[in-house]
Amino acid sequence: MNILFLTHTDIKSDSRILKEMQSLTNYKEDYKLSGIGVKKNEGSQNTNDINKFNIYSIKLKTRQWIFLPVMLRHTCSLVELTFKMAYKSVRLKPNIIHCNDTLVLPLGVIVKIFTGAKLIYDAHELE
Repeated sequence: MNILFLTHTDIKSDSRILKEMQSLTNYKEDYKLSGIGVKKNEGSQNTNDINKFNIYSIKLKTRQWIFLPVMLRHTCSLVELTFKMAYKSVRLKPNIIHCNDTLVLPLGVIVKIFTGAKLIYDAHELE
């Protein structure tokens, strides 16, 4: 079973997502767990955790476009995030997509259409 967690935050600093992933690893060892988030300090990397899950951090170049007005820069970042996450998500071929916020929920629907995966939306208290 291939489970993919999507969020617009940095997964490495999001204890809730890390605990969910760890809990699933403890529950059943043959789950392949991956998470895609945004690199907080800018820079892309893949971390293989001891606990048998992969965390992919996406670098958003549009965040550095300080010459643009804030609203336009955020819109460009959202478009960049969507395309980069969609590409990586479809390549991972998940059976289950776990969206952790409303910002990535439309992306989860797109990936679901392309992969046939089940979609879980985990609404946090802010939403």
